Amino acid sequence: MSKSLCIFLFLTLFANATFSLSFDMSPITKSDGGHLNLTGDTYITEEGIQVTTNERDQARGGRVGRATYSELLHLWDKASQQMADFSTHFSFVIDSSGSYNFGDDLAFFLAPYGSTIKPWESGSGLSLGLDNATSLSVLDTFVAVQFDTYPNPVIDLPYDGRFFIPHVGIDIGTDTKTWYNNISAGWQNDAWIHYNSSTNLLKVIFTGNNSGIFRRDDLLYVVDLRNHLSEYVTVGFTAATGASFKQNNVKSWNFSSTVLASDKLKQEKKGSEEEHHMYKGLDLEEQQLDNEFKICNGPKKFSYRELVDATNDFAKELFAAENKLGEGGFGSVYKGFLPAMNIWIAVKKVSEGSKQGRKEYESEVKIISQMRHKNLVELMGWCHRSAELLLVNEFMPNGSLDYHLFKNESSVLTFEKRYRIAEGVASAILYLHEVQSRKYVVHRDVKVSNVMLDHNFNAKLGDFGLARLVDHDKDLHSTVPAGTIGYIAPEYSATGKASKETDIFSFGIVLLETACGRKPVDHRLPGEKVLLMEWVWGLYESGKVLDAADPRLCFSRLEVQKIERLMVVGLWCVHPRSGRRPTIRQVVRALTSEDPLPSLPLAMPKAVYDDNAASASASALPSQVATTNSSSHVVIRGSSSLTISSGGFASDLLPS
Repeated sequence: MSKSLCIFLFLTLFANATFSLSFDMSPITKSDGGHLNLTGDTYITEEGIQVTTNERDQARGGRVGRATYSELLHLWDKASQQMADFSTHFSFVIDSSGSYNFGDDLAFFLAPYGSTIKPWESGSGLSLGLDNATSLSVLDTFVAVQFDTYPNPVIDLPYDGRFFIPHVGIDIGTDTKTWYNNISAGWQNDAWIHYNSSTNLLKVIFTGNNSGIFRRDDLLYVVDLRNHLSEYVTVGFTAATGASFKQNNVKSWNFSSTVLASDKLKQEKKGSEEEHHMYKGLDLEEQQLDNEFKICNGPKKFSYRELVDATNDFAKELFAAENKLGEGGFGSVYKGFLPAMNIWIAVKKVSEGSKQGRKEYESEVKIISQMRHKNLVELMGWCHRSAELLLVNEFMPNGSLDYHLFKNESSVLTFEKRYRIAEGVASAILYLHEVQSRKYVVHRDVKVSNVMLDHNFNAKLGDFGLARLVDHDKDLHSTVPAGTIGYIAPEYSATGKASKETDIFSFGIVLLETACGRKPVDHRLPGEKVLLMEWVWGLYESGKVLDAADPRLCFSRLEVQKIERLMVVGLWCVHPRSGRRPTIRQVVRALTSEDPLPSLPLAMPKAVYDDNAASASASALPSQVATTNSSSHVVIRGSSSLTISSGGFASDLLPS
């Protein structure tokens, strides 16, 4: 590398730029070639961007190449002097294939639009259009984060007493830091670069691997980029090998920037026009859906741009990965912040193209928008744009009950909190089943991962994608069973008919999980313990039900009585015969000790129910439900021979 402050001439050209630059190429493949401008010796493969050649049948010294993103970054606005923040992360490999004769550099850079590799460049230095004879009187500079591997004694490189070693430098000042990495071994490393326009802080985090020891280091530099870069810049990678050789391979790359205030005004105007045209182009079904949602009380329609900004483009920005709260079968959930309302939100983004996800989206908006209860997760709004469907819920800072029971290794959820959570969920189900005046709600997916916890660990039941609204004097029609394995009642598996009783069964499993600290199905355990409900009922039969309590808990004498109450009420709810299960009001009274505990049969009963519904819906059931098992606990009266395996679960439905 020549000077610490590198300057070059550039050609000022007109180019279209986006309001903010955001993309994610993880990993980089040939299909990403349309988004990249490749010059010099650079080309793209399924392994990523080969910034300099890696072909063994070609001369690999004296190589120079560059890859830039096809769109420009609007870095700052001359009129307002406002600057954008930006973040980028890339994974890369610098590999000399075992040789210790390697050079020169790989760099991430920002440069004025129109800079090119010049004819005089022959594979040395940074290859940013730099002429060794260039004076300091030219117009603009570039900014680069350089991974320098060439031992150049002219420059003040780190020295370990034997030879010059690689370093990372910010090429606009003199700051460098030793890069502990074995170039000859070809380790994959990562770099994160973040610029904060408020503090003018440029922060670089980078990994290294030396002798099998993983390192993470950082380099900080305060710089006002307005003094060194034009308003619109190109971002990308450049590399050169000099007379030596090394592979310079960028395997993945993402980038994001904030929107300048001046651009935001233009964007809002453009977005309003686009939304108007988009709405005109929606088919009849989309327009009808929009109208149906708008008459729902409470939740509002959010613009897509609002949710992109709130979630940092759905957690794509650097240091925003923790904002992705979870991922399920029909989409992902992201944490976001709405500055206008000064609140945190959770945004569920339904997977594009998911027909089931679309049904859940419609169901959730239409049903939960009619509900108001302290133990239900509040739906704040919705957004649909073509194939993209988003739900905006209140943010629950303590996550899910599932997390605290099974994934939080740093602390154990106290029994006092667990019991209060159980009472809260019971209160929510009471509201759904009985409090509604004209209709009731069958949730169909009551489980610990849908029990959310606020900052005080108060429980709120969420995810109404499978829920159904039913008239009080009617039952749900039979369908293919929906829900989660381990929580599905035996009669629901057999007939496909959901009911209040099937919700009670699911809630009973939640109570047992909460008390016992284990999942409803665990194949790692001995045979008699695989199914939670069978194991606890067996202990109840032998008078040792307390042996099922979570061994991580410590109880007072009063709590011993309450843990027993929690498990017995749980067993009552999972009674194999749906007609013997309690109503949710009876559950609430039992949990609050208003009613005594029920007297359950010591041995777990067989499930017995009428086959009329089963016969009517057999054609709608998946084939794996109709299985035969010699140890069946389910008997259907009548001519049908449909049987379910021990405990009321079809063996083929259990995860292997």
